[in-house]
Amino acid sequence: MQPTCNKTQTLAITSEMESSPTSPRNLDRLGVWLSSACVVHCLGTPVLLFFLPALSTPFFGEWVHQTLAIILPLVALLAFAPGFRHHRDLLVIFLGLLGVALIAFAAFNPALGLNGLAETLITTTGSLSLIVAHWRNRQLLALPCQNKNHRHHHG
Repeated sequence: MQPTCNKTQTLAITSEMESSPTSPRNLDRLGVWLSSACVVHCLGTPVLLFFLPALSTPFFGEWVHQTLAIILPLVALLAFAPGFRHHRDLLVIFLGLLGVALIAFAAFNPALGLNGLAETLITTTGSLSLIVAHWRNRQLLALPCQNKNHRHHHG
């Protein structure tokens, strides 16, 4: 019979997870920050360029979207995989996959001829999906373990 997490073990795991910079909860924090930056970039860039056309620099180019479309899935994978082993919540996985798919679709399909508004809506929807997935993952990691089929290593 394999051990399950009790409240004391869950608190120890949560404390240990918070102390590591690469813990799923800290990666969720980073994921929310990066996804939020993506939303701000997508919604703020057209406004800035409208009022300040001189700001049309390489910072606002497609490479920003494509770089975020590569970084965001990596952060999501590193946060959601251990989180899923802990909480078994399929909604986190669904929202994460949806967000990554939408962001990648908008960033790497210029041949589709998406106009600026369509690309912004798709990217923003994907980013918001990732924000909700990271937030939910982080909240569920603070709850007692739901996976009775694995062992926790306590230190």
